[in-house]
Amino acid sequence: MSNQGSAVEDFDSREAARVKRGLQELGTALVGVLPAAANACNAGTEDVERIYHALASFASPESFVYHAGSLLVNSVDIHKDIFTSIQAYKQQGWSDFGKAVGDAMRLLVMGGSEGAGMCET
Repeated sequence: MSNQGSAVEDFDSREAARVKRGLQELGTALVGVLPAAANACNAGTEDVERIYHALASFASPESFVYHAGSLLVNSVDIHKDIFTSIQAYKQQGWSDFGKAVGDAMRLLVMGGSEGAGMCET
């Protein structure tokens, strides 16, 4: 099973320890594809550093709180996006899965505020 598939299973368990492990698995998987993705959207050094910061938040969050309806990573609620990614993955909606994960990363990069700041392809 892929790291993404394992992460989705962990998220879907809705158990705090497994949800945290799912974030770590997802962060690890995404670090492996970051160079190609950054190149594809002509990301600059600053953008790549911000993306690495978001991935580091997945892999090793400074703070993590999970309970029904909230998933706080470094004080940013990414619950909606992570659990949207589960449904997309189950429906093999790979683009929607990637968008939902990317939206969660964007929230972490932007400190919880909505808005642009990362490549959209």
